[in-house]
Parts: sequence; structure tokens; C-alpha cells
Amino acid sequence: MRRLALTSLLLLLITASLIAPSAAQSSGNPIQQGTVRVKVGTPLFFLGPGPGCLFRVDFGLTSAAGQPVGFGRQCVQSQTPTPCPTFCDVVVGHLTLNLAGGKLEADWTISETFSPDFTTVTQTLAGTVTGGTGLYGGATGSLSGGGLIIFNPDGTLTTDIEIVLGLT
Repeated sequence: MRRLALTSLLLLLITASLIAPSAAQSSGNPIQQGTVRVKVGTPLFFLGPGPGCLFRVDFGLTSAAGQPVGFGRQCVQSQTPTPCPTFCDVVVGHLTLNLAGGKLEADWTISETFSPDFTTVTQTLAGTVTGGTGLYGGATGSLSGGGLIIFNPDGTLTTDIEIVLGLT
């Protein structure tokens, strides 16, 4: 009797493991839907030009709690000054977020406003998710967020910037 019960349980587990992947594939990838929130970590690495980029910026990504979750790269395609009381500009570029399980791609615009003493930059982010790989394959959606970059007296940077991706 015990052997029959174990054999039945094993058969049930094998059947479930064969059905689960096909059910997940037919229902779509649940990871691609919903909201992904990451914070831009420091240090920021400013790199030279690359294909289609005036310059590039690499940075770490953390959760809201500060745990590392991946890294990102911004390809700056244009940077245009705009009128404001201090100094403002609009940065247009492409963003790649490398997260556990895959990559997310987005085209984005960053509106920047510098403080009068140039020690703080306020950024507002907007954009469109254009794709992904792995768990994020075929992802689409919107990008928003923003925050501050602070230029510290010792030459280092502090960031408090959140990137929010609404995946559909």
C-alpha cells in the first residue's frame, strides 16, 4: 500500500512538472506585466562615445531597500540646453537594465534642472519600454521616475533616482 502511494505521488509530481511549463507558456510571461522599480546606485561611470552615443553612463541598480539587483547603461544620444532660471537641459537616450533573469530596453528622456550653485541636479524621467530578453522577452510599456543627483564637496556623487517601468 505504501509503495502504491509513493508511486502515485511520484507520477503526480512528474505529470505536474510536464504540464506546468506548457501552462506558463500558454498564459504568457507573468514577469513581463506589472511594475518594476529600481534605484540608480553609485558610483556612476561616465564613459566615452559609443556607437550612436555621445557618451555612455554605467551604474548599479538596487531595490528600494538598497540591495543590488543588477546594473544599467545609458546611451546619451543628445543633450540640449533649455531655458530656465538656472541651467536646464533635456537628455535623450537609450537605457538598458540588466536584471536577474533578463534585460529590459527603453528609449527615454531626462529633463534636468541644476541648482543655482550646481551642486544638485533634479531629474524627471519619461520613456517607452521597447523590448527585453529572458524573462522580459518582448516587454513593452512605459518608463517614468526621477530624483536627485548631488555633487558632494569631496568630488563624489550621491543619487536618489528611481526608475519605474510599467510593463504590459
